[in-house]
Formats: sequence, C-alpha cells, structure tokens
Amino acid sequence: MEQACSSLEIVVSDNASSDETRSVVGRFQDSRIRYVNTGKALSMPKSWEFALNAAQGEWISILSDDSVLSPALLKELYPKIADFKSDFISWPYARYYFPSWPKTEEKNSLHYLPFKGGTRRLSSREELKRLYKSSSFIASSPSIYKGFCHRSVIDRARKRSGVFFDPPAPDYSAAAATLFLTEGFTFIDRPYTIMGTAKESIGESSNQDRGEAFQRFIAEFEGENIFSHVPLPLYVTRNIISEALLRTSQSMGEKIEVDWPTYFKECYRDLLRLSANGISIDNEKTILFDYLEQHDMKRVKQELAQVTVLEDRNWKKAFGDREGFSNILEGMSYLDSKVRVAKRRNSPGVWLSGLFGSGEKGTKVAGEEEPRREA
Repeated sequence: MEQACSSLEIVVSDNASSDETRSVVGRFQDSRIRYVNTGKALSMPKSWEFALNAAQGEWISILSDDSVLSPALLKELYPKIADFKSDFISWPYARYYFPSWPKTEEKNSLHYLPFKGGTRRLSSREELKRLYKSSSFIASSPSIYKGFCHRSVIDRARKRSGVFFDPPAPDYSAAAATLFLTEGFTFIDRPYTIMGTAKESIGESSNQDRGEAFQRFIAEFEGENIFSHVPLPLYVTRNIISEALLRTSQSMGEKIEVDWPTYFKECYRDLLRLSANGISIDNEKTILFDYLEQHDMKRVKQELAQVTVLEDRNWKKAFGDREGFSNILEGMSYLDSKVRVAKRRNSPGVWLSGLFGSGEKGTKVAGEEEPRREA
C-alpha cells in the first residue's frame, strides 16, 4: 500500500479462506485494490492461475500473505523498467522468521545475502541449465515471488501449454517457462522482498514437519497424481520441485531432464531434515534405496552416505531484539536502512545504473545459494 505508483493494480485473491480476508481488504479505501474469490479451495497452481486471470497489468508479480515488499520498489524501478529491455526483472529476497517459528534461536530474525546494488543481464539458457541441474533457486533466479514478469511471457507460455503455472510447484514451473521463452533477464542486486517464515508456511512445513500447512497444500490437489514425471513418490521439497520442472519441460516442447544423481541426493537430504525433526522416514528411505538398487545405481547409493543437512552459512543474520525490530514490516525498514548505508558507501552511479553490456552470463552473486539450515 506504500508503493508510490498510481498505475499499480493490487489483486487480492482469496482461495476460499475461512478467515477475515474480505473484511480486511474492505477497510482499505484505495481504488488500486480489487478483491476476488475462487469460490472453493483450489490447488496452489490453479489458485495462482485464477489470480493471474484477474490481473490486468503489463508486469506481474506474486506476493504471498506472509511476505512484504520494500516501499521503495516501484519508486526505484518503475521509471527505469523500460531501460532494462528485459521481459523479466529479478532481485534477491530476505527471509524473516516469525515469532511462531519453532526454533527459538531464529524467532524474530532476518536473514539476507550480501548485496552490492547494480544490475546485470543474465543468460536464460545458462540459468535454465543450472536450474535443471540443481532443482533449486539462487538469488538471481527469475522467481515470480521476487521479480516482475512481463505479460508477453505469460501469454506465450499459455499459448503453448494453456497455463503459466504448471503443478505442483508453480513458482518453479513459472521460472522454468520464463527461461524457456526468453534469451535473458535482468538481475538487480538489491533485496526488495522479505519472505515470511512461520510454522504455518507451506514451504517450511514441507521441510520441517509436514504439518497442517503442507497437508492442506497436498489435499487441495484433490487426489490428482502429483508425481507423474519423477520416479519416486516422496512428499519432499526436491521431489515436488523436480516434478514441476519436468512437466514444464514437456509443456514447453523441449526435453530437458533434471540431474538425476543430484535429484536422488537432494531428496535424501530432505528426508534427513525431516528425520532430524522427529518425522519417521523409514518407509520412504526404503523406497529410495530399493529404487537405486533395482536400477543398478550403486554409486549414487554409496554417495548418499556423505549427504548431510547443510547450514546457511552465507547468509547474514540480524536479530530483532538487538536491532530494534519486532515484526516483518519493521524488519523491512531495517533492511532498507542497510541498503541506504550501502548506497552511501558505493558510487551512487552503481545503483540501478542500467545494464553492464551483455552481463556476466551464468555468474553467481557471492554467497547466493538457496538457504539451508541445520535441522
């Protein structure tokens, strides 16, 4: 609501919730807001597609109900968006851990990657290769959760497959479709999004305990076969992501496989994380090891013994009780203050200065790996 842009359109899409979403929206007297309701609970991909159908804007982004944007986002980007000459504009995100988060040492804390400002043009093909090799995002990845996608990309994707959000992981399938359909995209090394993390968050619920949020996410598929392209029927994060990537590859008409040794190791890592949080993985572990044995993948099976749950050592951490913030909005104010300090330390011309030629194709920003935590 603090975005200084009169042409902004805010579509609040209510997935048939039982909370007070509609009445809360009604309290805001702002012509930029439109409320829509799915009428019944839809799976996440279908719910996102419904919201996308309601949107009329030229540039599209998705903000989940536990995340926030910097008030500076449109003030800084909107005047320059045409200069980027890209159909997708990406930026890194930070992560805020709500007080409901079960790990006491992480409650009311903000985790973010080092950033330097500036813009780079990155190769879609190089990022596509990296994405299918790792089945994970990095800071520069073109996720619609932390970026703007031009309407033309969405229209081209729908022309090929009928939808923009292939199931079961719509953020990953949309990113893959974007990369299939573009030559390059713009990365701005400045965090404009904070993603909230709580025990009610679907992604973290799938990683930690498969709690109520994750069970609801699965139930909303209403018996649909979620795993039609991957070899394992495991309800773990990497398997869900890999399924989405393989479906998108098929719908885009270009056969690209995920890196299978990495796939098996990362699925096992996800199982270990669940086990460390008290979830029984015996049956799923048996399914995984039996598959490797039956398909003569002895080397991969041996390598699983070296797999551990990793910690996010590359991420900077700020704790609210020390830095003076007590919620995610105050956390964004704190992060924006860090940005202002960084701007003063660097040459002002570095920040949002336009593209540096053709860019550093496929080059990672320092420390930008997807966060991993010790379970």
